[in-house]
Amino acid sequence: MPAFSWPLSRQTVLDLNGNAVAGAQLRFFLAGTTTPLIAYADDALSVPLPASPDFIASDAHGRWPRVYLPYRNYKEEVRSAAGVLLWNDDGIANPAPASSGGGGTVPDSERFRTGDPKWSFEPGQIVGFVRLNALTIGNASSGATERANADTEALFIWLWSRLDHTVCPVAGGRGVSGAVDYAAGKTLGLPDWRGRAPFGLDTMGNSAANRLTGATFDQGNSSTSGSYGGRATNTLAQANLPAVAPTGSVTGALNNITALTGIGSVAITPGGAGDAAAKNPVATSIPVSFSSPLTFTGNALGSGTAFNGMPGFGLVTWHLKL
Repeated sequence: MPAFSWPLSRQTVLDLNGNAVAGAQLRFFLAGTTTPLIAYADDALSVPLPASPDFIASDAHGRWPRVYLPYRNYKEEVRSAAGVLLWNDDGIANPAPASSGGGGTVPDSERFRTGDPKWSFEPGQIVGFVRLNALTIGNASSGATERANADTEALFIWLWSRLDHTVCPVAGGRGVSGAVDYAAGKTLGLPDWRGRAPFGLDTMGNSAANRLTGATFDQGNSSTSGSYGGRATNTLAQANLPAVAPTGSVTGALNNITALTGIGSVAITPGGAGDAAAKNPVATSIPVSFSSPLTFTGNALGSGTAFNGMPGFGLVTWHLKL
């Protein structure tokens, strides 16, 4: 059950003289704050009751209706029909009960708390969690696409206060607080972890480890929670090639020489039927000078196709505790 029945439901409210108070005014707030806490008429938290500045009223006999509250610490304020304060009790503990048997209460340190992530092989929704799929959460009237229900309030406020608008956008822009935006029926976008793996912040309360230097960020930076980036494939640039000085030689005939300067020699063997030297051929080396370099053009190598840089992986669904 996502809610508990308020202990004074169906009870009669009395004034300081012990008289039943018809039309008494009941309001709930988050513990230690003036932020209204919405109460409900059903344990599924689907039928909201009036919240501050409005109030839940006792009937003509001074009895409260059946009231359900989400599991979280709260403050309750009761006034007479004329607005005279009868009591204002703060810090009322209302933890969620342990889900397993065996008696006793599971300590908070051993339970999933609002904002705690977990992965699962279950691709669908899990009770008490939402998926990190970039869809939205909000109250029952918000039209949110991942979950529109009163049990999203704590996570809505938790994400609103920790991740900025670029990671968790609020429909229509952010107001003065997460509680105000939630009560106004706005939706909040969940972080997008589709196809992503978690990495530790480069700082985490310490100086930067500089292990993410050069990493590509699509949003944020190496020391901001919720930042994301990286690439599944990469394309090498010329600057990424190894530093190699190629060596070699060019062989073949010298044809159509048009400009020669410098120092060198050309070997010539005289010959020819009418040449006197043919009767006594002598190989002659004639000094020449040249400057024209020997150049060549080769065929292009490679195609510039991106290569896959993904490590081995296994796929799961990321869920976040409401």
